[in-house]
Formats: sequence, C-alpha cells, structure tokens
Amino acid sequence: MIISEVSKICKIPAKTIRFYEDKQLIPPPDRKSNGYRYYSESHIKNLIFLKHIRNLGFSLTECQQLVNLLNNPNRKSSDVRDCVSNKLAEIEVKMKEMSKTRRLLLELIEYSQDNDEAECSIIDRLSSHYS
Repeated sequence: MIISEVSKICKIPAKTIRFYEDKQLIPPPDRKSNGYRYYSESHIKNLIFLKHIRNLGFSLTECQQLVNLLNNPNRKSSDVRDCVSNKLAEIEVKMKEMSKTRRLLLELIEYSQDNDEAECSIIDRLSSHYS
C-alpha cells in the first residue's frame, strides 16, 4: 500500500513515516516503477509499535533498540522488559525533579505579594542568591 494509506491506518503523518525511514527505524519500502513507496504489513506493525513507544517517551535511540527487539524472533522478553524498566526509572527521576520544581514554584507564589506595585518578591528571589 502507498504512504497515504499507511498514514491513515497508523494515524501517523506521511512526513513522520518518511522520517522514520530516513532514521532507519523502518526498512525502506519497495518502490514500484512509478516511484511510489509500497509498504507491507510488516511496515504497518513497525509504525504502530513506533507510535506507541514514542508516545511513551522513548528516544529515537531507544526506539531503534526496541524495534530491533520487535523484529528479532530470537529476542528475550527480559531484554524488552529491561528497556521499559530503564525508561520507567528515568521518568521517576524526572517526576521527582518536577515535584521539587513544583514545590519551589508554590513557595515563590506563597510568599509573593499580589498587587499593582513594581516591587516583586518573586523577581527579587529569582535574581538573588537563594537556595
């Protein structure tokens, strides 16, 4: 099938499909004499997989590793689990950092004045040495 059909099935823009092809995340599709790319069911499976793992926050490098595992009939499920576990650990670290940032922002708001004056404790704290 042609790229527009694959795009509709996978709900992925054609530009993204070509990007994944350029990054070698999917194998190059066959080209017919008219120059059109023709994609197989295997391409669709890979693209849907990529859509899901990209939505989960996996980087292109991580996607390549997972796509390789997807297409490896001799893969070990423990290898896939390790990739997903590593991503979860990374997200948990980011969540802790975001929680700390949230607390600091709440503190700035809590101790600020809410008026029409030019003096602003938020500006003062952010432009000084505070911890």
